[in-house]
Amino acid sequence: MELLFEFEAGENGVTISSEKHYKLVSPKEVTDSDLHTYRGRLETSP
Repeated sequence: MELLFEFEAGENGVTISSEKHYKLVSPKEVTDSDLHTYRGRLETSP
């Protein structure tokens, strides 16, 4: 499991503003359905 944090400086000091968890897999384990889902997320991102 891999973790990715985004930090933000504010009045109370530095805090975690975002935390994401990822499971790294081999390319053979990624299905066409997975790719479709990920592409959809990219298209709807701000």
